[in-house]
Amino acid sequence: MVVQYPDLILDDGLASLSLYLRGRNFGRLQDMPLMDLSEQGVEVILGNNTECADAQRVMKNFEDLVQCRVGGDVARLTVGFMNFTIK
Repeated sequence: MVVQYPDLILDDGLASLSLYLRGRNFGRLQDMPLMDLSEQGVEVILGNNTECADAQRVMKNFEDLVQCRVGGDVARLTVGFMNFTIK
């Protein structure tokens, strides 16, 4: 599930867009010290093979989320539902 907080006020297509992904089994931020290096990394690929950059686990509003940025490829994104992969 993609969570959009009221952080985004204006989207003119020129700035990067931050996505916050909520789900199960992504790994909690507080458990990072217990993970080995291969488990600490997180990668998000959108359905049109666009990489969501700087993917990381974050806490926002007391929730564990995965956050990433879609940069200059925002114009390539389509409106509506889209599959994504979290590795």
